[in-house]
Amino acid sequence: MKLTITNKQNNPLLGRLEVKFKVEHEKSATPGKGEVADLLAAKLNANQDLMFIKEYTTSFGMNESQGLCLVYENEKTLNRAESHRNLNPKKRVGKSPAKAEEAGDNAPEGE
Repeated sequence: MKLTITNKQNNPLLGRLEVKFKVEHEKSATPGKGEVADLLAAKLNANQDLMFIKEYTTSFGMNESQGLCLVYENEKTLNRAESHRNLNPKKRVGKSPAKAEEAGDNAPEGE
């Protein structure tokens, strides 16, 4: 699996770095967001708790995926810019479901 960053754009108004990336995965299934997040965090030297993969798609039959990752400066700008539904700890990149349950966030998604 090979990750390539195709575009980086700093957005100072929202306090984030917008990163477009491409993942080549020859002869294997599409990697999950967690695996991609690990590679992005290592490449960008970023904290996974402040990362949000907004888009991640694979065209049918292709061994290549494209996506958009938003890397925020701090927790405050992340909470201000993203909706509550997107910030559900079970969907966040840096939070596993076990960590989400430990945090006591067992509310249904509809709330």
